[in-house]
Amino acid sequence: MFKYIISGCSAIILTACGGGSSSSGDFLETGIFVDSPVNGLYYKTQTQSGYTDSKGNFLYKNGESITFYLGNLALGQAIARSMMTPLTLTNDNDINNISIKARNILRLLQTLDSNASDHSQIILDERLRDLNISDLNLESEADLTTLLSRAEAKTAKNYVLKDAQSAEDDFIKYYNYVVSTTTTTAVTDSALNLSACQACHGQNFEKSALNKSKIVANMSKDNVTKALLGYKYGTYGGDMAGVMKGQVSRYSDTELRNSGLGK
Repeated sequence: MFKYIISGCSAIILTACGGGSSSSGDFLETGIFVDSPVNGLYYKTQTQSGYTDSKGNFLYKNGESITFYLGNLALGQAIARSMMTPLTLTNDNDINNISIKARNILRLLQTLDSNASDHSQIILDERLRDLNISDLNLESEADLTTLLSRAEAKTAKNYVLKDAQSAEDDFIKYYNYVVSTTTTTAVTDSALNLSACQACHGQNFEKSALNKSKIVANMSKDNVTKALLGYKYGTYGGDMAGVMKGQVSRYSDTELRNSGLGK
């Protein structure tokens, strides 16, 4: 149901097929903001800014803080990571005991969804981008009503605030799906391009690249995932660890989990 695409995956196999090592901070990483993936939410880091795309993706560099905005209202700030949610922004640590502010962000995003019947994505109307709501308090029920009234004036749509329990249930359902997803999930309509690495690993990844890597075709999907994530976070790898960390750090954890490699 949910599909993640890796472009130019040739750079992330278990041994580099050319190129030198670089610091992970030199590369842009891709994260995803989810209630369901939110399209059209403004974000800003020390080096990047823009609106989340149709997959909920945003760009950041390792170690940067990131702030997300609805109109000109800051929803919250945190250290950027591969997956972020309203709970990340409010420093909530217990998904079963969500704070009022985080719950209300969930309610607003789901209420403002332009295609509420499709639970796999939240699309924010572009006319909400200059919504002036910086004076409002996300913990106030009255202010939520005011926010929706101002949104209606922008979009000429009628918004009915989603109840807290339904919003929370929908979020937890999607969040649990994402967290449980591993490489055993089928990757359909993918844009994988492995040709550059096949020169070293073989057409079917049946070779040991440079006589140093494991044979990818013999590895389980879970072991490939552990290797790729291990390279990214510095917990895996021998001679080529430095090179591979620079290669894989640009990808989100979700993308690495869904590489499609292994058996």
